[in-house]
This record gives sequence, C-alpha cells and structure tokens, in this order.
Amino acid sequence: MITLDPTSLILIILAAALAGALASVMPAWEGMRARRSLPVWAFLRRRGSTPERAAALQAELRCEICSAKRRCRQLVSEGAIGPGSNCPNAELFRGSG
Repeated sequence: MITLDPTSLILIILAAALAGALASVMPAWEGMRARRSLPVWAFLRRRGSTPERAAALQAELRCEICSAKRRCRQLVSEGAIGPGSNCPNAELFRGSG
C-alpha cells in the first residue's frame, strides 16, 4: 500500500486539476489556431486587404463571437467579396475592393 503525505496529495490533486483544465481548453485552443479560416480573413484576402496587427486581432475576436459565421461562410463559398451589412467588421470592408 502506498502512503502519501499531505503535501504530495495536494500536488497530485493540483496536477489532476491542471490536466482537467487543459483538457477542457484544448477544443477552444484548436479553434483559435484555425482562426485564419474565419470568414473575415476570406473576405479580406479576396479584396487584397490586410488590417494592421491590432485591428486584425480585434477583427478576429469580433468574427469569432459573431452569430452569423455560418451565413458568412456560405457567402464566401458563393464568391462574395464582403459580408452582409450586419457584420461587426463592416468598417474593414468600406472603401476597399
């Protein structure tokens, strides 16, 4: 039988909690790694536009949380050069392309 002192037990519990937290974050992490596949990037590539770094991060975040991603992906597949009028990144598409 293995006996553990309280310090070792606490370390094992913390390690298990950390492993559980990492396992729960991994699906979201993969989604963020694939962020270049967000509709906003497809539209910007079609227009030959690239926003500055800070604006790009904000655009990614707005696109990631937008409820219209499915519709935008459909627009991309149909060959549209910009999203619909209700896009949270609409200012990126005004005056370009």
